[in-house]
Amino acid sequence: MNFVASQSQNLYCLMKTLSLLLLLLLTLFTSSCTKKEPIKPSENPINTFTAAGSISKTTVNNGRYELGYYFSAAVPGKVTQLGAKMPEAGTYTITLWDVATKAVLRQKTLELGTPDKLIFEAIDPVEVTDNTKKYAVTINNIAAGVTRKYDLWKTTAGGSFMPFVQGNILVHGSYASAIPTSSTASVFPITYAYTDVLLSSVDFTFMPN
Repeated sequence: MNFVASQSQNLYCLMKTLSLLLLLLLTLFTSSCTKKEPIKPSENPINTFTAAGSISKTTVNNGRYELGYYFSAAVPGKVTQLGAKMPEAGTYTITLWDVATKAVLRQKTLELGTPDKLIFEAIDPVEVTDNTKKYAVTINNIAAGVTRKYDLWKTTAGGSFMPFVQGNILVHGSYASAIPTSSTASVFPITYAYTDVLLSSVDFTFMPN
């Protein structure tokens, strides 16, 4: 009887140990399945930069232009939205370009119903993987066939302030090209280049990976 009791006790201990091990493994598995990577915040570099107060805005209406800037990203991620605010209400075209090829990557028509109100619209995400690759984001200042006012941002003292870094985005400089009077279509911004003035309040949303 003692032998049988001893064997039963050993079997009980073994089963208890196995049950505890199974419970521990199940807990670890559940924890690994439910653990989520922290979500990195999205970035709107131009809105953040201009809101900091180091530069001031003036409004002009001096021609038909494609206005914007070149940028690159320091980390992999994706561009998920295009946005803008303009001094006058209207329907505007925002374009994301590949600077090297001058190809249109994404284009969005925005209905800006309220002057100086920043609006974003989602696009099919553009993957950004190369920190040396340059992109351009621009706005066409013609709405409903009419040339509209646009913003200029400068430092109080004047002088060059680009390139500048905002979050994970490096803004290289402002660029513009005139739009012919025979057309309202967007054109690649390359004719005029500036480092002392930010052309327009066009923006985008960058999501780091």
